[in-house]
Amino acid sequence: MSGILQDQGVCSEMVDLSQAFVFPPDQIVNQAFYDELAISMGRLVKDSQATVPVVTGYFGRIPGGLLARIGRGYTDLCASLLTIGLEAEELQVWKEVEGFYTADPRRVPNAKLLSSISPEEASELTFNGSEIIHFLAMGQAVRSKIPIRVKNVMNPSGAGTLVKPMESHSARTQFDRSIDFDSGQSKRPAAMTSKHDIVVVNVFSQERSLRPSFFMDVITVLGRWQLAIDLVCTSQVQLSMAIHSQAPAMVDADDDATIANPNLVEAIEQLRKIGTVKVLSKMAVISLVGKSMRCSSGTAGRVFTVLGDNDVKIQMIAQVRLEYHVWSRRGR
Repeated sequence: MSGILQDQGVCSEMVDLSQAFVFPPDQIVNQAFYDELAISMGRLVKDSQATVPVVTGYFGRIPGGLLARIGRGYTDLCASLLTIGLEAEELQVWKEVEGFYTADPRRVPNAKLLSSISPEEASELTFNGSEIIHFLAMGQAVRSKIPIRVKNVMNPSGAGTLVKPMESHSARTQFDRSIDFDSGQSKRPAAMTSKHDIVVVNVFSQERSLRPSFFMDVITVLGRWQLAIDLVCTSQVQLSMAIHSQAPAMVDADDDATIANPNLVEAIEQLRKIGTVKVLSKMAVISLVGKSMRCSSGTAGRVFTVLGDNDVKIQMIAQVRLEYHVWSRRGR
C-alpha cells in the first residue's frame, strides 16, 4: 500500500508495529498494558517523516496469544490505540456497512441509519450482535473520549454514524425520528439487535435454595472451558445462562440438544455434578438498547406485545443498565 501511494506521488512510508512493545514474561493484559502500547505505537508513527504513514494491523505478541485474548478484531483495536497514542481528534473506522442502524438492515428493510449514537449505546450494540467495531477498540476510544466515525468503503461520501461522548443528558439519538413506536412515548430506545446460535444452560440446585457457593462453582466450570456468558438470570433454585456457540446445537425429536461445541459438552458434564442441567438450543437473544430507557416505563410491555402478536415464544427477559434482553426460540 505504501508503494502504491508513492507511485501516485504521495510521500508514504510503512511503519512496522509488530515490535511496538516488548512484552515482559510476567506482563498482565490490563488497562496499564493498553496505555503503554498506545504510547509506543504513537511514538513509532510520530518518528516517521512520511506525510501518510501506513501501519501494520499486527502489533506484536501478547501473553496468552493475540487471537485468544483479543480475537479477530485486533486491527480495530490497533487503530483505536494508535489514535490514542497520536492524540488524534477523531478515529475513522471504514467498514463495508454505512454505520449503526436502528436494526439489522439485512433483516429489517426499513431500518434507519443512525447519524449519531452514544458510546454506551454503541458498546452495548457491538457486544450484543451489531459487530461493527470490536468491543475492545470501542472501549479504549470511549475511555479516552475520542469520537469514532464509522464510514462505508463502498460509499465514501456517505455520512456514516458518529459515536461521540455526550456532553449532557439532553443529547438524543436520531432514533426518535426513525422508529414508529407509540406516538405518546417520548423515551425511546436507540436501536435493536440480535445474536443467534445461543445455547441456554439451566442449572437447577439440588437444594431448596441456591447455596452461596453455587454461582461461583458454575462460573468456575465455564471459565475452565473458556466459555463466556452473554446473559445470566437467577431464581431461588435456578441459574440460567445464555452462551453463544459458534458451533450450532442440533435438536432431536424430543427437543434434547446435541451440542457440537466440545468445550460446552465437557462443561455441561461437569455442571451435572453441581446440579440438574437442562439445555435449550437454537435460541436467540434480542436486545433493545437505549440510554433513554432508564427514565421510561412500558417498554417491556410493548416488547412482549409485539413478540406475542408474532407468535414468538419467550423464554426469559432481563433488564440491565441500557437495554432489555429477550431470549426466544430462533427462527422467527
